[in-house]
Amino acid sequence: MQGCSISCVFAHTAKWVQLARGEVGIADRPEPERKTIGMLLDVVRDDYEARKKASAKNLNLIETIRSEVGAEYADAFKTKRVREYVKSLAKPPKRKGRRARAALADSSIRHRLHVLAKAFELENFARVEDGFEPLMVPQFPECNTDNRRSGFLERPQLDILVKNLPAHLKDYTLFMYITGWRKSAVASLEWDPDVRDGCVFLRGMKSKNGLPYFVPETGEIHEIIERRRAARKLEAAGTVMMSNLVFHDGQGNPVQEFRKSWRTACREAGVPHLLVHDLRRCAARNLIRSGASEDVAMQVGGWRSRSIFTRYNVTSEADVIEAVKQVNLYNAAESKKVVQMGAAR
Repeated sequence: MQGCSISCVFAHTAKWVQLARGEVGIADRPEPERKTIGMLLDVVRDDYEARKKASAKNLNLIETIRSEVGAEYADAFKTKRVREYVKSLAKPPKRKGRRARAALADSSIRHRLHVLAKAFELENFARVEDGFEPLMVPQFPECNTDNRRSGFLERPQLDILVKNLPAHLKDYTLFMYITGWRKSAVASLEWDPDVRDGCVFLRGMKSKNGLPYFVPETGEIHEIIERRRAARKLEAAGTVMMSNLVFHDGQGNPVQEFRKSWRTACREAGVPHLLVHDLRRCAARNLIRSGASEDVAMQVGGWRSRSIFTRYNVTSEADVIEAVKQVNLYNAAESKKVVQMGAAR
């Protein structure tokens, strides 16, 4: 009897709860499918593709995150787990018998957290639309963003570097050093010249800010393009064809990754830690120091905001020394003027 009375109490309680919910118009929400981080990353990838942001870099980043935490359930990925994840990236544990992975820079960690935050955001949008309870979003820590690089090289170092690169990368690298174009823009440059006001302009793909790259074919750039015109004709299996790409691998294919060749050439030039992207900083410095205005320099290299351009326009110790020398010359000239005016009186 006691067991029966207890079961009756539970039955009546459940019935009253259902009745109360019906009276206030609250319906039982169905339980959503339990998803992993990897399933959430699939949605992020689809979102990137829909918004035309599915670059190789973004897709590789998604796959990297998937390999690290993709198997974990999203509802169990709490703030504590996020902190553990960030710690493992900043100071990776040593692994026996295998080479330990290097610690990631703050910017790399921040990019991972941005993708994860986007994954939770998109998942919760879908849950709200379907009438499900949203996921509890973990707290993603703020990473230090002031880790800008300052890598650059002077022209003599560049000449040594280019000399030690494979033939198909020599003009490719020199063009980036002069113009500051991103390597993707240089690699995709096709033979479609734009003649205006008696000058040939090379027009590349659009930059990240949506503005097209373009630069006049004059001076050293003209010399580069003339060499590339000579290398445009390709012969394969007795057939002669013309490459559509200005810079190619010698067989008409786009220039791919060349990390090993780059590292070797950088060691010979005495800049072992230089990145290909650092050539963009070199161009920014050289454009300003050659007398170009910031507006013109930003147009050539495809920079939209002055704040970003300032991060590329790196100031070196030599720049400071030269500035102080110029100030000393200016002050000396002004002092002579004062002496001459006094003597005249």
